[in-house]
Amino acid sequence: MSIARQIKVMIVDTDGTRAGKVGALLKQNGFQASVCDQPLKAMGLMRRERPGAVVLEVVMPGRSGFELAARMQADPLLSRTPIVFTSDIQNSAEGNHDYFPRPLDSRRLVETLKKLTAG
Repeated sequence: MSIARQIKVMIVDTDGTRAGKVGALLKQNGFQASVCDQPLKAMGLMRRERPGAVVLEVVMPGRSGFELAARMQADPLLSRTPIVFTSDIQNSAEGNHDYFPRPLDSRRLVETLKKLTAG
């Protein structure tokens, strides 16, 4: 069993089809993946599941990926959780987080998550 297989990554995206594709990619590469398609419920789910990393869609109704990231950073249980942003918008990353415009570079996403969750 690889180390990555033990790492859970939560994907927060209101587009279930898109999130499912990212989840399938991560599972194929040895990660556990869970999907939250309701950004307003994401914080509670993250606090329960304590993922090793989170993939956040930037543009979502109700709460943006940037808003969720700010809440995560203010939460002692989640403040050290690595965050990767995805979006159809080019160059919209905030802060020191990794950012992936669509179409996603699958190999780079997997490599980045492995690096962020190593050690």
